[in-house]
Amino acid sequence: MDTWLIEGLDPYKNTSLETALFKKNIGPKVLLWQNSPSLFIGRNQSPWHEVDLQQAFAGSVPIIRRHSGGGTVYHDPGNLNISFFDGASKGAHFDTLLKTFSLLGVPARVGERGEITVQGYKISGTAFYYFQGRMLHHLTMLFEADINRLWQYLKADEGGVASNDSSFSSVSSNSTASHSTVSKAVASVRQPVANLCALYPHLTISDFVDAFDLINGTKSVAKTLNQHIEVLKVDEKDLVMSILGDVEKQLKSWEWTFGNTPEFSSHFDFMGTRLKLVVRNGRVFGIEGSLDSAVGDLLKERLQKPFMIEDWQSNKRYDAN
Repeated sequence: MDTWLIEGLDPYKNTSLETALFKKNIGPKVLLWQNSPSLFIGRNQSPWHEVDLQQAFAGSVPIIRRHSGGGTVYHDPGNLNISFFDGASKGAHFDTLLKTFSLLGVPARVGERGEITVQGYKISGTAFYYFQGRMLHHLTMLFEADINRLWQYLKADEGGVASNDSSFSSVSSNSTASHSTVSKAVASVRQPVANLCALYPHLTISDFVDAFDLINGTKSVAKTLNQHIEVLKVDEKDLVMSILGDVEKQLKSWEWTFGNTPEFSSHFDFMGTRLKLVVRNGRVFGIEGSLDSAVGDLLKERLQKPFMIEDWQSNKRYDAN
């Protein structure tokens, strides 16, 4: 089985390549890759509830909805992303990873939600994507990520814990004195996180890759896969290139990132009136509340428009379109 290192840090291109290679079934592969600063939400999550959108847009940090489930994670070059599409079981993948950590002298554990912990801190989440009877299993490991930026962009729960997380519950809710929401979206389960280099200062991403190769019986080879993917055979390259552009276009679209959000309702104090907004596909579907005619006419203009929190809560724009 081949293990490939993807060169380049573009999160859209890397994720598009991962998806295209998996969907076109280009044989058993393990991909090792890194991204520039970016935020990834699970397929069934709400960016409004998971991400501090104002901070993300101010920092020009891309928000990308994965095809896999699970929760929201922050990526930067201090993370190592690992993607398995080799036909093996989840258990076999975790066994390989635990043996790799053991070789490095790191006593890692796998939790009930598939998270990997070291000394009680979460250092990796996990998520899955199923397509035509096959499974993509990918993980994001914290080696020397910018934890301050992670805290800046991911929303904390009421206990103040924000984390790279791919575990989830079925219904999410959030509330403050002036604003509350109820959502059908999957909500991240928060856990304290740590970088591996903070726990084991000697450990580097290169060390992990070398140990992984020894355990996995492969040798990782750096390949320029993003633009030219010359490593693929001609017929394989044609298969991947046939959908690569479409996948990247989808990942960059407002309709995929925001419009695919499961329905939720938000309750606001607006111009002295308590309102309930029903948001479907990222747009305001319905408004309920005791309104005078002038305010009512104003709100009608916002029906079917993209949900913009600044319309209801502040003067700052922090969504797309």
